[in-house]
Amino acid sequence: MNRPPATSKNPAERLLAQAFAYEGARALQAAVLLGVFDRLVGRGALARDVASALGTDPRALVLLLDALVGLGLLEKRGARYTNAPDTRRFLVSTSPLSLCELIRFASNRFAEWAALPGVVRTGKQVRPHDMFQLDPAETRAFILGMHNLAVGRGDALQLPRLVDLSRARRLVDLGGGPGTYAIHLCKANPKLRATVIDFRGSLVVAREVIGRYRMGKRITLRPGNILTDPLGGPYDAALVSNIIHGENDETNRHLFARVYDALTPGGTLIVKDHLMDRSLTSPASGAVFALTMLMYTGGRCYGLHEIRAWLHATGFHGARKRRIPGTTSVAILVARKPTVDNPRRPR
Repeated sequence: MNRPPATSKNPAERLLAQAFAYEGARALQAAVLLGVFDRLVGRGALARDVASALGTDPRALVLLLDALVGLGLLEKRGARYTNAPDTRRFLVSTSPLSLCELIRFASNRFAEWAALPGVVRTGKQVRPHDMFQLDPAETRAFILGMHNLAVGRGDALQLPRLVDLSRARRLVDLGGGPGTYAIHLCKANPKLRATVIDFRGSLVVAREVIGRYRMGKRITLRPGNILTDPLGGPYDAALVSNIIHGENDETNRHLFARVYDALTPGGTLIVKDHLMDRSLTSPASGAVFALTMLMYTGGRCYGLHEIRAWLHATGFHGARKRRIPGTTSVAILVARKPTVDNPRRPR
């Protein structure tokens, strides 16, 4: 059965394309897991040669390769298959912009999504809210996937252009995972030093990533729980990236109060996340991602108005939204702690 593109003018076809979208997703994931795109680097190859190199069934591999051509991920001339331009940039494991680790992580989550109807019925998560810390292999896949996302989509490269930290000397990256944002903020600001606070398992991977960039002398790794353990400080700037969607309202208010206390007067807070509109339905990617949070953390994606209210109640000023060029799914919110004592409102 052919699956029509989502842009079809036929509404039934559009709905069916959404209902069967998992087929294309699994084709892409299978290609990454099998190493298909890596085997096609350069001039490409014949299907029989790829099947022999990967140890796959020849007929089955041809069907997968043809599906990938249909999805725009490969190109086919005669019997030879080659990687499409975007595939060369993002789906080859050796590319600096590779998304392969993130796609492997997504593949590992695929079977769990069959539980979504039950999660909606009960409101109970499909697994404990452990941030994938119980299995070192799972932790590694998750944290490297977050690095892939930050670099491949370009968020980490854009962030230093959106926030002026030229006068800052100490940054804390809360729940910073691989340390990717701290790396790029330090690269853009030569006088800046950063502290990344996260669980020990995450920091094992962060040490590896930071080592690749040779930033170990400027970035300190501090094991801990950002909600309960001391944050240190004082810091001139704090980054809370992709954290609040994993927590409930009360926990986020508590976190922002801790950040406020850890900042110097006049310090900068950067919040990066899905910043939803008042209806909580746009951007659409955030509304769908909220289901991921329902499945795994019990959190959700929050409206810009909600986050601003938390920050205002904590004592932060400003809270200006700034779009990240090249993406419509996430944005940042930049707020400041007052330069003079300003008792925070009761929370």
